[in-house]
Order: sequence, then C-alpha cells, then structure tokens
Amino acid sequence: MKIKVSGRLDYELESRGEESPRIGFGPGNVELGTLQLAAQQDERKRIAQELHDTLLQGFTGIALKLDALTTSLPPALSKTKQQLQQALEQMDHYLGETRRSIWNLRSPTLQSTEDLSKALLEASERTLAGTTITLSFLVQGAARKLGNVPEHHLLRVCEEALANVLKHAHATRVEVVLDFTTKEVQLQIRDNGCGFEPTSWEVSKRGHFGLLGIKERVASLFGMLSVDSASGKGTRLLVTIST
Repeated sequence: MKIKVSGRLDYELESRGEESPRIGFGPGNVELGTLQLAAQQDERKRIAQELHDTLLQGFTGIALKLDALTTSLPPALSKTKQQLQQALEQMDHYLGETRRSIWNLRSPTLQSTEDLSKALLEASERTLAGTTITLSFLVQGAARKLGNVPEHHLLRVCEEALANVLKHAHATRVEVVLDFTTKEVQLQIRDNGCGFEPTSWEVSKRGHFGLLGIKERVASLFGMLSVDSASGKGTRLLVTIST
C-alpha cells in the first residue's frame, strides 16, 4: 500500500484527479517560518525542563524508594518481591522512554552542528541506542545548507519515523539515506519490520504510526511524502523537498 501526500491543497486536488500546482517559499514565508521555529524551540525547551524537573524526577524518586523496599523484603514474601521487581522493570522502561522524549524535545543536535547529515546521524544513533536494531546511514550527492526551517523539520521527521520503527515495526534493520540532487533533497527511512496495510490515508491518520505529524511537517515545507508498506514487507518512508 502506498500513500502519497504533498500538503493539504495538493492532496485534495490529487484525490479529485486534478494536477496540483507547485508552491514555494517566498522571502516573507521564510522569515515567518524562522520566527515560528524559534518560538517553537523555546517552548519545547520549556516543556522539556518542566517534565524533567517534575514528572521524571518525581517518578525516579519513587522508583528508588520501591527498589529499596523490595530489597528489604524477607524471604517469606518472595512472591511479593518478584511482583515488585517486575513492576520496577516496567517503570524503568517507561522512565527510559520519558528521558528519550525529553532529549528529543530539547533537540540540541542542529544547534551543535551546521551539518544536517551529522545531525541526522547523531539523532538516529541516539534514538536507536540500547536497542538491537542495526542502523545503516548514507549520504548521497553534494551536501549543501538548506536553511534552518527545512533542516529542523527533516530532523524531526527522521526522529519521529525512527520512533515509530521502535514502537511498532519489530525491525532488526533500519536504513536512513539523505540524498542531495540538483533541485531536490530526499530523506528516506526504510525498515525490515512487520509493515502495515492502511486501506486509505484516513485510516492511517487514525492509526498509531504517527504519520499525521510527519505529513504536517512535510506539508509545511510544500514537499512530497511517500509511504510504501505492506504486512510483513517492512516500511519505506520517503520525503522529497524542492530546493
């Protein structure tokens, strides 16, 4: 099953069998996008700090107390001790997911490097760290600067796509390819997981694969999103942006 989307206008026209126009960024749109991006990043940092200082710290403290209580239980309560240990293992898993989410909210990668390919590689390695998934990362063509807004959204698309692989794909391998051509840049994320078979775009929006957020980011860049997947055949996500 393939899903192709290039923004709300293009998608609606395509569904009626009409040809969609090409739309690009003008100077005013670029400036507005930069200001919006800066405001979004500031808000993300604030939310990340709040989550870290309240929920994450609080639940970490609770986990430590439960661990100490579990250790002190007498042998006669071995069954209770086992149940608590299982609960602690589950809590540790979710605390790890929370830390990963907070780290992604902060998104320091593009701030520490001006190279999109390096930022994508660091984000990919960070997302897959501690898993058994093998990462293949490749850059094709002559790399060039795309601007803060498109680079930010491409980084987020990569992070969200890899997060979906972790949560749903049951994959053992994932491939990330950044391809620079003369007039376009393409980002491909392909996995060898279980895949899925949405019967329509509307179904996929209601599913748990997070395609809606990715679609919105691609649409904001007036790009094209293509998702090719089938049950047992893995998933290939391709983003194409004109430059």
